[in-house]
Amino acid sequence: MELTWTDRQAVHGCDISASFFDPQVVDREDDFTRRMLPVFKTARPALLYSEQDRKNFVADPLIAQPDAVLRHGHGLLSLEYKSQSRRSHRPEQWQRDIPCSGVLQTLAAAMAVAMESGKSVAPLLRCHNVIYFLRPHPELVTRLMTGAAEAKAYWGEDRYVSASQLAAYCEPWVRSRFAQKDDAQAASSEAGRLRHEEMLRR
Repeated sequence: MELTWTDRQAVHGCDISASFFDPQVVDREDDFTRRMLPVFKTARPALLYSEQDRKNFVADPLIAQPDAVLRHGHGLLSLEYKSQSRRSHRPEQWQRDIPCSGVLQTLAAAMAVAMESGKSVAPLLRCHNVIYFLRPHPELVTRLMTGAAEAKAYWGEDRYVSASQLAAYCEPWVRSRFAQKDDAQAASSEAGRLRHEEMLRR
């Protein structure tokens, strides 16, 4: 299987691989896999469910409806699509463009698919000009799993909590626990470190 990843970074509690493509070319494809998963150059995962099927996956109390579920080898792919009004992500700064809520919803949906199917599931987030493969850190997986019941109570749901609701509930924790420093903050922190070292040398 040939996969072409452009970059790989730790973002929002995940080890994320990114693959950029030309959306004007890809979006003209008739084949679903070629259009939605352009990272696959030779392999062709088999589509099991698309958004039109409105297939629910339940892992009580979590319920999810991925945009697509595909079979690939002995496992499954759980795909979420976030067009963000067709806004392109920047290859040099995609870590700032990738939506935290989208990452968490993708993971929550993949968890539900995995628990219902009993198979290994790869979470994929497809945006306008890039597709992301998410490998969540164990701490984040634990938080999502324990957070499902909390989110259900928080949103006042009687039976199930959706993947998007779980994502919204956990997002503040994720942003705090796995906070990203922008360039200005990083520069300020480095300057502070140097001033502190200079003070200690006096």
